[in-house]
Amino acid sequence: MHKLARTLSSNTGVEVTATYDDFGSGLGWHLEWIDGPAVDTMRKAARSAARAGSVVDVAGLRYRRDRTDLAVVAAFLSKVVAEPVLLINPPFEVLHAYDQTDFPGSIPPEVWELARFAIVHSGVADYSADPARDVIDHVIRTGLNGLRLDLALDTRQPGEQSKLPALDVAGVLDSLEKGVTHSLSMAVDELVSGSAHRDDPIVRLHGIEALRNELTKMADRLQRTVAVPALVDGFSLSSMSRTIGLSNRALGMRFGPELGGLVAPLAWLRDHVTEWAAACAAAAAAVRAGSSFALPGPHELWLLEQGGAGEGWRSLVGTPEAARRLLAETRKSPPRGSEGALAELARLLDDHDRAEPPGRREGRARQPITSAPIRMESAD
Repeated sequence: MHKLARTLSSNTGVEVTATYDDFGSGLGWHLEWIDGPAVDTMRKAARSAARAGSVVDVAGLRYRRDRTDLAVVAAFLSKVVAEPVLLINPPFEVLHAYDQTDFPGSIPPEVWELARFAIVHSGVADYSADPARDVIDHVIRTGLNGLRLDLALDTRQPGEQSKLPALDVAGVLDSLEKGVTHSLSMAVDELVSGSAHRDDPIVRLHGIEALRNELTKMADRLQRTVAVPALVDGFSLSSMSRTIGLSNRALGMRFGPELGGLVAPLAWLRDHVTEWAAACAAAAAAVRAGSSFALPGPHELWLLEQGGAGEGWRSLVGTPEAARRLLAETRKSPPRGSEGALAELARLLDDHDRAEPPGRREGRARQPITSAPIRMESAD
């Protein structure tokens, strides 16, 4: 038996031991190993070794394969990476892919890297009864896109600007395509409905082409909305462009010359967050205290009161427009005692509106995207 175990160790590349014991299946000889070949594969290997001259009767052998959490998670990931749709509702055989997976096998290096990262960052408690299954549940919740992005960003070295991993869009395309296709068809109908040639395929193709250009502009505007707060937070446009896989000037050319005008007022908020938050709160309090009857601009007052310097400049993004509306409503008849606070608010709002885009010196001082998490919020 021990000679058979050594032969199997040599043939399979994993340490195999022979033990005469009772593991709940009766007293007898057991072959034991960790990960390595699946049980069926090891059984076939034992039969082959016996035919090659072993005196052991393998018919009565028992097989005990111990597992590591890393191998269990890697076996699961090897299935869903090859076929991402399986992650939506993994079938039993995918959840238990380890049972049919041979190690070492054809699991690619990316899968091992993802599995190690998932185990470390899944937050599974040490006292978990089945840590591997808990990690698999974490992967199912996170998704392959989330796991790959977290791996790339959380393991990135300071100053590194390597490209982010490609995203698998198949999981969202089905629902998106149905809605977009229907909306496009309706839009084309509206564009050409007045023409006597509205059913001509050439006319409809012309309408779709016009809409294609507008859809591209929509995507550009959405990217710009996401990028502007990040620029204000200190990330350079060139590093953002390279990180998402574009040329060095691609985003700047796509967003256009108005980008600086979008960054300027937000940069002013960032640099004057304490002063502006205090002015908003003071003006709102003064208007409330001086109003004899109905409050002017109740919604605007609420917005100005909610903005706080302690929450950072992003919490104040909506306050300039709220301040503008409140000042317009109280210009002719300001509540008693609120004149000074409203005047200060108006002065700062004027500074906000006249803010210049950050200069080149600040641009050069910006750092590339790091592993620190970023909240990308709308600048609207």
